[in-house]
Amino acid sequence: MRAGLAALSSEGLPSTERFGARGYAKVATWPVANGFARPLRQLGSEAWVFAGVEGDTLYLDDVFAKEPFDLRAWIPRLIDQPIRTIRFGFTPERYRPDALEAGEDMDADLFVRNLRLSPEAHRFPIMAHT
Repeated sequence: MRAGLAALSSEGLPSTERFGARGYAKVATWPVANGFARPLRQLGSEAWVFAGVEGDTLYLDDVFAKEPFDLRAWIPRLIDQPIRTIRFGFTPERYRPDALEAGEDMDADLFVRNLRLSPEAHRFPIMAHT
């Protein structure tokens, strides 16, 4: 699992084009090893997601994939009860371009110098946070 995640992290697509990251498999595996991450689920041979259902919400924290795929087709395999909403831990323009902005995450501090961001909604992938 670790080797596959590392390969997809460095060679695959970032989960978002707007404000993504690459090569952060070591950062992503720390919460997994310490019991702080949602389950890592394999979707096909070259795609993995950190996802879990809490209440009536499916949380998709991150996607590690070699190439784009239809995430909507996999959602039934990620849920075991009816859901009303999906919350993305990354900007979902690649996997769900019609997703609505849920608001600003006031707890997501990031310190970067001279970074110019798009005025469009964006979110740095949760599994890349340190």
